Amino acid sequence: MLMEFPVPSETFASNEISLLDKNLSLVVGTIKKTRAINLKLVKERQLENIRYISSITTTRWVLFITNLKIFCYLLSQILRAQGRFKKEWFKQLILVPKISVLSSKIFHEKISIVHLFWGHYPSLAGLALKRLRPDILCTQFLGAYDLDLELPLSLRFAKDHADVVFTHSQYGKEKLIELGVPARKIEVFLRGIDLRLIEQVRNELEVTRISGTAMSAGRLIREKCFESCIQLASSSPFIQKFELFGSGPDDLRLRRFMSSLETSTEIAILPHTDQLSLFRAYFSSEFFVFFSEKSGEILPNVVKEAMACGCIVLCKRMPAIEELITNGKNGFIVDDVMQAIKLVSTLTAREKKTVSKN
Repeated sequence: MLMEFPVPSETFASNEISLLDKNLSLVVGTIKKTRAINLKLVKERQLENIRYISSITTTRWVLFITNLKIFCYLLSQILRAQGRFKKEWFKQLILVPKISVLSSKIFHEKISIVHLFWGHYPSLAGLALKRLRPDILCTQFLGAYDLDLELPLSLRFAKDHADVVFTHSQYGKEKLIELGVPARKIEVFLRGIDLRLIEQVRNELEVTRISGTAMSAGRLIREKCFESCIQLASSSPFIQKFELFGSGPDDLRLRRFMSSLETSTEIAILPHTDQLSLFRAYFSSEFFVFFSEKSGEILPNVVKEAMACGCIVLCKRMPAIEELITNGKNGFIVDDVMQAIKLVSTLTAREKKTVSKN
């Protein structure tokens, strides 16, 4: 169960769902209605054989009225629990009708195992399902955004109702224990990437990594600090070309920042692209830079993908990053742009080759 599926800015769900046993009867439930971009990504990521259900159908209000008790139950739970963020509290209230309908649909499907892929809003559906069927097996993922929000209902579900709670780092496990989730319930699931696609690109290309090139990728929002990546590229004499792949509300501001720079480096912002095209870019780029300061950013997939494709990764220090990068062995952890600029200027050809191969 997810808010929306699939979405451009994350591939975790797509990868994990595609790797499940094909003999399983799998249903993906989404709280938001299906949009054109979701349908496009279903085809692009070869997920057409999965059955999807949503809270938005012609029977929505019929289901809602027939499950008024669940609606009232969820409403009472939300009203009793208000976290640090009032905005998130109001969002939960707004989502109650949709979640009531989706929970009812899943209940009538007689599904035996439900996984709440994101721990925040889908946790409300978990509460509803446990109310409808106490014997249903419910697992929950809490990581990154969920750990940052610390939504009271999400944590209450993890402590009192979830059968297993997954997280994707040792840092996450320690944080959950600190927040009161029993250690016996927590499993660390190290989320990976789709190596099949990487091998496909590796086999179809004569890989020619271009010296003096760098790239980054992600949703273009201020918290991702892509201006720092652009600053690094424009300031280092050892980087002649930089490409930023992504779309988002910070696009215009970043383009204005680019135009204000006096640099000989060729810099371009390219729109969000499909995974195969992004992997081809990784294979041709010498460096991958990622300076995100986004709250809740933990072990981002783009960093893993870049490492797997042989890029020399320069990543700003963030929670759990030491679990992925061994500094100087398979990448570099830096504290600021100036440190990254100095590092790029001092790397020897042998050091670059070693990090790229690891």
